[in-house]
Amino acid sequence: MKKGRLKYKINGTFLMIAMLVGAVLVNLILGAIDTKVPLEVDLTKENLYEFSQQTNDIMKSLDQDITIYAIYGDGSVPSMIEKYLDRYKALSSHVTVTTIDPYKDPTKIQPFEAKGDTISNGSLIVECGDKFKIITSEQMTATDFLKQQNFVLENRITNAVYYVTGAGEQQKLYFTEGHGESENSQLQTALKNEDYLTEMVNLSINDVPEDADALIVLAPQKDFTEEERNRLATYMENGGNAAFIFTPGGDKLERLSAYLTEWGITPMYNLVVEGDQSKNLMTQLGASPVPEIMEHDITTNLIAQKATYVAFPTMSLSVNTTNPQYAQVTPLLKTGADSYGKVNVRAQSAAYEEGDTMGPLDVAAIAEKQYDDGSYSRLFVSGSVWAVEYPNILSEATYANGDLTLNTFSWMTEKPSGLSIRPKLVNTESMKITLTQATVTIVIVVLIPIALLVFGIVIWFRRRYL
Repeated sequence: MKKGRLKYKINGTFLMIAMLVGAVLVNLILGAIDTKVPLEVDLTKENLYEFSQQTNDIMKSLDQDITIYAIYGDGSVPSMIEKYLDRYKALSSHVTVTTIDPYKDPTKIQPFEAKGDTISNGSLIVECGDKFKIITSEQMTATDFLKQQNFVLENRITNAVYYVTGAGEQQKLYFTEGHGESENSQLQTALKNEDYLTEMVNLSINDVPEDADALIVLAPQKDFTEEERNRLATYMENGGNAAFIFTPGGDKLERLSAYLTEWGITPMYNLVVEGDQSKNLMTQLGASPVPEIMEHDITTNLIAQKATYVAFPTMSLSVNTTNPQYAQVTPLLKTGADSYGKVNVRAQSAAYEEGDTMGPLDVAAIAEKQYDDGSYSRLFVSGSVWAVEYPNILSEATYANGDLTLNTFSWMTEKPSGLSIRPKLVNTESMKITLTQATVTIVIVVLIPIALLVFGIVIWFRRRYL
């Protein structure tokens, strides 16, 4: 009997040791795999931890070493930030993440502050060689016009990687002034967040600077002079790019409109009304058209995502494919067949009146002209300044205004970084389950493990006293 008990004890000891060794080996193997491919499954409603195809492509093609410094006191990097950084490490062996405590090791951030930047707690620094990009904690999130918090860290890090590796130099965009253009522009802020440099230019005094990658005319209230029109034309003839964003209700800008007509896009200075209520969205500016997004390289991903664009108050555009510039014209946004453009924008009623233009109507379009040397001039026209200036609309995760606008500038300037990397809505909803689901969860998570534990104890006692 004693020999039998000893045998069972020896077997049990070896079995326990084997299980422990096996558990350690499995843990080591999974740990090694996890450094290459994170094993967590993203079950969040907004897929917070799923990266876009653009990020995956950029990181997998990386051939330079990059260090991401996480600036956090006591090394306490928030879980969400840490998971993002882990995924960047998993995508490329060239990525290293280092945590710096700015209070204990202030000298480690001094080289970055030497260039005039201020490094605050909670920031990230993406560095490659002698180039670096700072991402502040404020730039990691954005509040949309519904007051919802959106997480935009993937966009920020991917653009920073693209910039510091030298794959794309910062491009410069010039906003015109002197025509009553919109000031304190949210569009300008959004473009800066995409690593564009922005400056102002007055065409009544200066030519368009030679380093301009694009010119932006944002909601002008006064017409261009003949001299300004000629400076604009000279810039475009030399391979320039330009964006013109209008607003309904203003005076017709004859000279500027005539120039755009040469490119096949004519502002109509009306007010678009969408007669199909299913294609309207109620906003603080009233019923706003939700146009169809048309097919182009700019919009391919947005169409695949079934994204929604809000046009807000907008004028329509007349598109002419047989234009004097021989430019290829493509509508980007088109309203429904029941829409119409009201000629009398100050009418008391929004009802259709004789003389109004029936839909479908184009409310945003692009034109592209190729020259003999293979270079291009590209032009974008939108009928709605509110589509880019409505509070927080460009950082809104639910609607595609930000994506389409920034994609358009990427297309114009041939800057592919960050295309369609959409903000992720930080959803704080609790999980709701039915009584049946709760019962099944209790059985699987609680009762079955307890039953197995009791069964194991019984077997152990029986063997012990055999």
